[in-house]
Amino acid sequence: MERERNGGRGRQADLTGFEEFYQSAYARLVGQLFSVTGSLEQAEDVVQEAFIRALDRWPRIQAYDVPELWVRRVAINLAVSEIRRLRRRAAALLRLGAQRPQQQQHGALVHRHPAQHLGDTIVCGVSWALSRDGRP
Repeated sequence: MERERNGGRGRQADLTGFEEFYQSAYARLVGQLFSVTGSLEQAEDVVQEAFIRALDRWPRIQAYDVPELWVRRVAINLAVSEIRRLRRRAAALLRLGAQRPQQQQHGALVHRHPAQHLGDTIVCGVSWALSRDGRP
C-alpha cells in the first residue's frame, strides 16, 4: 500500500537494484550455463528465464546473501529439465519407429558441437544404447 501512495517509487527502486544485479551477473551466469548446456543459445535462454523468475520474486531474493546463486540454481534446473524433455522426446520417437542413425553417424554427431545438435545427439545416443541392449 505504501508503494501505491508514493507513486510506485518503491517498485522503481526495487527495479533499479534488479537492473544492477542483472548487469553484473548476466554474462557470468551465461558462461556457467554454457558449460552445462554446451549451447550459447540455450544458456542464454535458461538464464533469461531464471532472471524473469527472479524479478517476480525480487523483494525476497534481494535479501539473500548471494542472490546470484538462486538465479544460477533455477537456470540449471531449467537446463536439466530441457535435457530430460529432449530425452523423453527421443525415446518416444524411437518407440514410434523413428529411423535409427547408423553407427557411423553416431561418431560424426559426437564430433560436432554437442549443444548445437543436442536433439540429434540424444536421439543418436538413445538409438545406440538401445542397439547395444539388443532392444528394438
